[in-house]
Amino acid sequence: MLNFNPEQVTNAIREVGQNIILPRWRNLQQHEISEKTGPHDLVTIADKEAERDLTPMLQNILPGSVVLGEEGVAADPGILGILQGKDPVWIIDPIDGTGHFAKGEEDFGTIIALVRHNEILAGWIHHHVTGDTLIAEHGAGAYFRGEKLRVLAASALPEMHGALGGRLHDPVERYPGAGEGPKFDRRKSFVSCHIYVAMLTGQKIFPGDRSPPQQHFRVTMMGSKPWDDAAGVLALRESGGEVIDWTRERYRPDMYNTGIIAAPGYDACLKLCDWLTPAYRAAKTRIIIPQHPPSPSLSPASGGEEYHSADCNKRPLSP
Repeated sequence: MLNFNPEQVTNAIREVGQNIILPRWRNLQQHEISEKTGPHDLVTIADKEAERDLTPMLQNILPGSVVLGEEGVAADPGILGILQGKDPVWIIDPIDGTGHFAKGEEDFGTIIALVRHNEILAGWIHHHVTGDTLIAEHGAGAYFRGEKLRVLAASALPEMHGALGGRLHDPVERYPGAGEGPKFDRRKSFVSCHIYVAMLTGQKIFPGDRSPPQQHFRVTMMGSKPWDDAAGVLALRESGGEVIDWTRERYRPDMYNTGIIAAPGYDACLKLCDWLTPAYRAAKTRIIIPQHPPSPSLSPASGGEEYHSADCNKRPLSP
């Protein structure tokens, strides 16, 4: 149980949104937008300033806490190690969906999670354009627009539908699992602040929102970051769902750059993992999967380093 009011965090996000983020929305100059790792990985002056201002605000709410921000990690990847420490950690994505934000589109937000000993204690997903906030608290549920959230009921695979990461689109066509599989939304980009809310509610979040109806699952090949996923994972768990990686391990915030399978419960995650394993294996042989920071699971391979994780034939873990 938190020893502060979760609304304090929501208010901090709103304040930074009003003072920094929204004034820059549709008002950015070109020199205020830059690339981090490439043209699809952008950062703006609003990202940097929002993280800068949120840091002391959150630490004042919870004295003794530390902060892990997306832009801080971009500058110093070594700070990811604080997830293993004893202090509570605020994980900040100052602007999730920076590419949309930079284009003046509405599909962006701020995500914050509170973690201790790699356990997610609370999460906030805030949409600045509408002012809506999804709030999840460990043991107390997840809420959005005044309603307690529940995942869709688990069902047989052919009756399930959900989002599939772009790197698996072609492999799942060529290497489907045994029997009839689920139905996939194959859009190439899913913003975390949007997809988790859509998965849990099916509600339209902003004018012009093209979200599909409420979905059973979300599957990605790789790329999970704690600032993107920790808050959404807690919301799913508090709503009756579960999230695992491709080794069947339950998601933890320190699972950097892994792929994830989110579904209505551990058994549903396993069904999806089993059915998608042929596609995942095929995709894995064709792509170099970077890990950051370097992991012992990286081993030399021709042309670079290839990620050799276990797959879904690993002995199941207890949920």
